[in-house]
Amino acid sequence: MSSSWKQPDQAVLLTSTLHTDGIDRGHTKVMASPSLYRPINGPNTIRLLRLLKGTKNYEEDPIRCELFEAPLPDGDDDEAYYEALSYTWGDASETGTIIIDGRPTTVTANLHKALGHLRQTDEDRILWVDALCINQGDHSERMHQVGKMGNIYKKAREVIIWLGITTEKIDLLLRGVQLLDQKMIRIPKPRTDDPVYLEIWLDAARRHLGKLKTMDLEVHEMRVQGLQELLARDWWRRIWVIQEAANAARARIQCSWRSVPTRTFALMPQLMGISPGPREEALLEVLPGPLRKHSWWHTDRSLETLLEKFQYSESKEECDQIYALLGMSSETTVPGCPLQADYSLSTTRIVQNTVSFLALGELADLEVCPLPHWELPELRRFLPLLRPRLLAWSLTQNHIALTKKLLDSNPPCAENPGQERLDINQAVDGFTPLGYAASRGQLDLIHLFSRRSDIKLRQRDPQGYSATRRALENDHLEAIEALVALDREILKDEGWNLLHQAIKANRPLVVQMLLACHDVDVNRSSESFTPLNLAAKLGHIDIVRLLLTRQDLDIGASDPAGFLPLERAMWAYHSTMATGVYSSIMALLFEHGGPSLLQNSGRRLLALAISQDWAVVICMLISHGVSPDETSITLDKHRISVSPLAFAVQLQHFEAVQALLEAGADPQPGPPPESATDKPSPELWCPIVLAIRSGSLPLLEMLLSTGKGAHITTWKAPNEDPLIYAIRERHAGMVKMLLARGADVGARTEQRKLPSFWLAVEYNAPKIMRLLADYGADFTVSSSSHPQVYQGRWGLKFTPWFQKFLEERHLSAADVWRFQPGEGILHTRTPLTRWQWKIASAER
Repeated sequence: MSSSWKQPDQAVLLTSTLHTDGIDRGHTKVMASPSLYRPINGPNTIRLLRLLKGTKNYEEDPIRCELFEAPLPDGDDDEAYYEALSYTWGDASETGTIIIDGRPTTVTANLHKALGHLRQTDEDRILWVDALCINQGDHSERMHQVGKMGNIYKKAREVIIWLGITTEKIDLLLRGVQLLDQKMIRIPKPRTDDPVYLEIWLDAARRHLGKLKTMDLEVHEMRVQGLQELLARDWWRRIWVIQEAANAARARIQCSWRSVPTRTFALMPQLMGISPGPREEALLEVLPGPLRKHSWWHTDRSLETLLEKFQYSESKEECDQIYALLGMSSETTVPGCPLQADYSLSTTRIVQNTVSFLALGELADLEVCPLPHWELPELRRFLPLLRPRLLAWSLTQNHIALTKKLLDSNPPCAENPGQERLDINQAVDGFTPLGYAASRGQLDLIHLFSRRSDIKLRQRDPQGYSATRRALENDHLEAIEALVALDREILKDEGWNLLHQAIKANRPLVVQMLLACHDVDVNRSSESFTPLNLAAKLGHIDIVRLLLTRQDLDIGASDPAGFLPLERAMWAYHSTMATGVYSSIMALLFEHGGPSLLQNSGRRLLALAISQDWAVVICMLISHGVSPDETSITLDKHRISVSPLAFAVQLQHFEAVQALLEAGADPQPGPPPESATDKPSPELWCPIVLAIRSGSLPLLEMLLSTGKGAHITTWKAPNEDPLIYAIRERHAGMVKMLLARGADVGARTEQRKLPSFWLAVEYNAPKIMRLLADYGADFTVSSSSHPQVYQGRWGLKFTPWFQKFLEERHLSAADVWRFQPGEGILHTRTPLTRWQWKIASAER
């Protein structure tokens, strides 16, 4: 080896950006001249770097090296004779020069510093450094050597992790780690199969650090800051360093001249109460030492887990996010693994190959089994449910071949053998696979899924829908039949629910199929409706007809809300524009219900129709046998029963009144039987009296001009004549209408026997007084003819308007008051009277 020193010429200074088939260490790299290299002989041969001994002053004493070939140890008993360097390339704009086989060679400043600090003063050092031991200009060699990197780091005597130049705080930290390591190494090592022993070790370490913290809190805080600084270095971010650390049997962290073993360093964050980021934490857990033996790395090194754990690591080329993990994955390190690094492929194809390997255990032929064009972030996002997610995609694209492969294949899952078989019942994006196939009516897929012994035909998706329900939503009758054929118990279990859903969706063919199975309960309620009530409410007349064909249908059954099917149809009739449909539904229900339906529910339905003023429904009910005069409607307010017409008048529902009158209802019925326990007063049971009391002249006119009301010739007197009620209401128009219809102008009050004329006087109703007089009312008073008036017990007096009445009629007081001999001054002392008056004989 030449010891001469000279500046490197342009032929030796070769720099290039990292290509997709290189080893990415984070920046543009400087690589040695290809003229330094001879082709490597043998498939198991590697190139090593002999770092010749020298002084620590590497700035003045050039770093000299030699390259030589050596066999890679391939047996567990082979003694390791080299150390492997793990580092980041650094910034290519900052370089340094070393001598390799006598030739000056430019390397990055970071590597130059690493080699300067690794050089020993007393003996040479054998290293493997990727930038120097691999001919970066030879594509074939690079591909071959990159594939061996996992074994290179695994077989190394020790891996040196170069983290750059130290600082005061970092140096304090590393000195503390050295002291802790020397102390703890004397404690028996934790048993790898029992985490309790690790905790014992950690407790001892915490006690030691606690003492140091107590002795000098300021130094402790500086160590914490030094650890934070160290974890922020570039090395922790790079994807390629993971396999270098993970494959190492032993490793050391080195900054400048100081180094510490990873067995202790990896535990420092939790010992010092620091929470590193997910990227740094995952990398700490794969460093050699007790932490690695008790972390996820010890139980699950699947490619899927690695992709998830190291998703925040960085690489210049996106494909290295996958390729950098192949050398340590439990599936990809077995001989004959089909997933290998191939930088000639596009990123999309690399992701497809990875998906195929993880989901199928092979690299699928994309012509036969197309795969989605997912990006790497999508792949990572789908990893927890990769196979179900891929199955869902296959179903949406209708790729039967891929679906079959997913159902039949068992991809390599050495770390999780219990999860090797695809869960065919797992929902993705709201659908189970079977539910999705059923929703699309894909019979071939339904039969394909049914061949799996673990299929659950009644499995519900996150929305609570079964496969049969999904098929029903899209009217896939054949899919429902296929599912029912596979499991007849489906209809026993959810047939009633399917029936309700089919009714809601207006699927007569599905309803017909379900009704053909007598296991389906046709009277069971769901969501406050019986099937018939629901069909009647929605106006699905074809389904109503189908339901009425079932012999076990209870047409008079109420739903949980208390409504009859006819009531549902009646309400819907008056809340939609499709009145013809609901009229037909009501007619169907009347026809199939027969007399028994109206016998049990006719009164109730008529009361509902009257309360809502539904004239058409009233006519329909009466035409089917409901009596318009039967005293059957209970007024909750008064707890009595009245006739339908009285109920309609009381509510002033004109259309209902008109319909009842035209149907023959009596506006002046007889009183309830004497035996009735809830016998009401006429104010509540007589329609004419109710109309008078309401003050509605049009309503009274309707009662007196329609149906039986148009033929009233004699006035029944339930207690008091209707005329008396009209006078008490002071409604001159009603009085005139009644008189015109033949009411008795001489009618008297029931208890006092007060004539109608004098009742009008008592109520100060001069207009009614005149009407009565015009119709021939007798207004003369004597002790024998009108004793109640004559005796003056109601305080009648000659007011100005009464005087005017007499003058209009050319009458005097003597014409009204007819006294017998001996009758004179009248004094009244009744509570209702405040006056006294005297009638002189001269006035007579």
